[in-house]
Amino acid sequence: MTTISYYNKCIRNTTVAFASLFNNIMLKRENTDGTENQRIIVPLEFGDKEKYLKRIQGDPDLDKKIQITLPRMSYELVGFSYDKARKLNTNNKNFASSPSADKIFQQYNPVPYDFEFSLTIYTRNIEDSNQILEQILPYFTPDYTIRVNLVPSMNIVRNIPIVLDSAMPTIDSDGLFNTETRTVIWTLNFSVKGYIFGAVKDGPVIKQSNTNIISNVFIPGEESGACCSGNISNSFLLDPSGDGDYRINEYVYQGINYDNSYASGKVIDWSKSANTIIVSDICGKFKLNQPIVGEDSMAIYVPTSYSQNTQIDLKVVVTPNPNTASANAYYTTNTKILEYPNT
Repeated sequence: MTTISYYNKCIRNTTVAFASLFNNIMLKRENTDGTENQRIIVPLEFGDKEKYLKRIQGDPDLDKKIQITLPRMSYELVGFSYDKARKLNTNNKNFASSPSADKIFQQYNPVPYDFEFSLTIYTRNIEDSNQILEQILPYFTPDYTIRVNLVPSMNIVRNIPIVLDSAMPTIDSDGLFNTETRTVIWTLNFSVKGYIFGAVKDGPVIKQSNTNIISNVFIPGEESGACCSGNISNSFLLDPSGDGDYRINEYVYQGINYDNSYASGKVIDWSKSANTIIVSDICGKFKLNQPIVGEDSMAIYVPTSYSQNTQIDLKVVVTPNPNTASANAYYTTNTKILEYPNT
């Protein structure tokens, strides 16, 4: 667990986004001749069903204004669960600019959660409930996607699908005649495919990128066996007390002679001053502390250790333009390519 106190308001932002879908439902009442009598924006509030049932039952005659009692809608977050099917690589990060020129905001990938919401519709008659339902159901097939700014400080905007799982009616008409109110209640259950993000931290700004393309990479112990592939090369540091000069492209060996050697290859580089030799086209496995003999030159030296003979063939350097640009600035990049032939 992190020791940093943070609050990205992911759950709050998801809840607000869900509620915003239903805060402008319009209900029209008509006279018997078909003319409009009344137009109501159905109130929407956060709270559980039981709370609003008690409020409705407190006014059985429904003689208050329609907006105060019925129709009405309420919603609540009833739970959420981890969705492993939408899991992202945990180690990947999101980045955003920060007020500091030498810093940048960074944040690990979010954790996917399914938020379960319940929307309840309360009306006095079936016609009112049908009118409200027909303004909701056509948009869910069975999902409806909205864009939500989940973490404003990181400007992380995600497409969030909202899935309509079920719609269940309840008509309560029990009680004594003229003493109890009939209420038509619809409960719509939704799954919101949301995310919860972790802490936002400061990170350094990369001001230069270097990419090297190298060759002659050798890892001791990975040379060829008896296959003689011709793709393996070794570089050795030699004991300076040896004798002679190897010739470029001559064959060298370890063993009694070349025909009865347990390791052989061709000299591609030799430096007496640096006491190094590079052998390619290797068959077998050269050993340390055993003499390497040149077949033509008869030079003989004992390898004491492996030498890294990695060389840079190409270097790519990328820098911002201008070089004073910060993470908050608009900038391009300069790319410089340096070649090192025959090194």
